[in-house]
Amino acid sequence: MLFVFAGIFTELAKSIRRKIRPRFMKADGVTPAQPGKFVYDVMGTIATAFILNYAGAAFIFLALEPSLVLYPQLYWIGHVLVAIGYVVVTVLPTPKNQPTQRGAAPRAAPATSSPATAKANEATAAPGDVISPKNK
Repeated sequence: MLFVFAGIFTELAKSIRRKIRPRFMKADGVTPAQPGKFVYDVMGTIATAFILNYAGAAFIFLALEPSLVLYPQLYWIGHVLVAIGYVVVTVLPTPKNQPTQRGAAPRAAPATSSPATAKANEATAAPGDVISPKNK
């Protein structure tokens, strides 16, 4: 149960980072907007610790039956919070001026081409790739 729930939670966390985190950053996407970013970080840490401890109980029991006894006693709160999170993140629009990831620069073509580079390109070309005649 832990691994299934952790996978679902990971997808939710990615969606939250994509749609909610930019609202706590300045326009450049790198500088945090204070104090909102601090509150976002603290709430994220608390939510992560709660969900991982909630889901980790099933791993500690090493059996399905005790988990199915525990979760109803906790009113399935972790499952409910994740479901509510998915609904909220699905409804929220993605910010328009979302910056690209840090360090992800566009790939540029090499400035010069040598016969060795051309052979390497041919060797690593996938089926269907077009290799320009000047590289041959």
